Amino acid sequence: MKFISKDILLIEDNIDHRELIINEIKKTKELVNTIYSVEDGQEALDFLFRKGKDQTVNKYFVLGLIILDIHLPKVNGLEILKKIKLDEQLKTIPVLVFTSSSHHQDMVQAYANYANSYVIKPVKIEDFIDKIKKIIFYWNSINFLPLK
Repeated sequence: MKFISKDILLIEDNIDHRELIINEIKKTKELVNTIYSVEDGQEALDFLFRKGKDQTVNKYFVLGLIILDIHLPKVNGLEILKKIKLDEQLKTIPVLVFTSSSHHQDMVQAYANYANSYVIKPVKIEDFIDKIKKIIFYWNSINFLPLK
């Protein structure tokens, strides 16, 4: 069975979390083309809808996964999720909410806005890394996406 490479968009404001996630994704480089990373909600929307400085982003990239934190500066992750899932071009991209929030209402809102998965970030670093490995393995090796 042949796997296609996928691009990943990471929307994460915590620099330590962002670096850990990117490092683990890079270890699976044979399954990932490019890792795009943004630090706040407005930057994420600009990237996704190619506005502002992100107008020049390769218009032919194929996102196979969006990893989205909820509590972001400028625009909340749940609002970003809503906009993604209302857009005809973006709505089929899987969105994994990866957040420290275990609030029931955040989970309810995420799934009400068609999140594909909701994962709570572990506190211990070794558990955090293990969780990332499992996430990347699942989305890159087990899950299948239709070819566009």
